[in-house]
Amino acid sequence: MGKDERSVPVINENGFTINACSFNVDPKYQPLDAIGQGSYGVVCSVCNTETKEKLAIKKITPMAGDEWDATHTLREIRLMRCLGAHENVRIVTFQLSSVGC
Repeated sequence: MGKDERSVPVINENGFTINACSFNVDPKYQPLDAIGQGSYGVVCSVCNTETKEKLAIKKITPMAGDEWDATHTLREIRLMRCLGAHENVRIVTFQLSSVGC
């Protein structure tokens, strides 16, 4: 993903916006860069200012417009949970939101 205006994080009172997608996260997570964007969401890198640990946050866009979309969104979440057992992937938390990007 190339650097352009959309990939530059904008910090606000509830978190930050990157690639036109709002992330409402704890202020200890400071955005670093956009990593990627796909059909189901946006991934960005952040730094935990308390531990100095670098993490990735993936925001999955709610796609429950119909049964097909809801099924694919659930599949994406299940895949992330399965990958949580991988040495390079660690699920820290899931956060539900009724708002898309």
